[in-house]
Amino acid sequence: MELNLLARLSWPGNPPVKKNRQQILPKGTGPNRRFFIAPSIEYTAARDAAIFAIRRQYRGPALGSKDQPLRLQCMFYLPARSKPDFDNLYTSALDILQSAGVIANDYFVLSPLPESDRIRDAESPRTEAWIFEQTDYEWMA
Repeated sequence: MELNLLARLSWPGNPPVKKNRQQILPKGTGPNRRFFIAPSIEYTAARDAAIFAIRRQYRGPALGSKDQPLRLQCMFYLPARSKPDFDNLYTSALDILQSAGVIANDYFVLSPLPESDRIRDAESPRTEAWIFEQTDYEWMA
C-alpha cells in the first residue's frame, strides 16, 4: 500500500458526534407543517469552530476524486474516560472536512487507517487528521 501525505490538520475541542442528541424542529406553519431532524446545538457549534480552525490551516483545492482515492487517519483526543463509537467520530470528522472544503466528497475516502484511535487527554481535547493519497488503488467497474 503506497500512501502520500497530502495534508495534516488539527482542530481543538471535544470531538463532536453528529448522531447524539439530535433535535426535532418544525418546518413551515399551519396544517401542512412538517418536522425534520437536525443536529444538536452543541454539534453545530463544535462543527463551526472546527471548520474555522481547518480553513485557517488549509487553503488548497478540495482533495479526492476517482483518480485520487484518499485514506484518512484520525486521532481523537477525548476529555473524559468515555469512548464514543469510533465510527460516529470518524463520520463526523469526514463531514467536517467535507464542509470545510478540504475533501471534495467523502465517497472518495477509503476505510480509515488502522492507526486511527481514541485517546484520553483532559488537558487538550482535539482531533488530528492526516489525509493521504493512496496511489496503488483501482476502483471497481
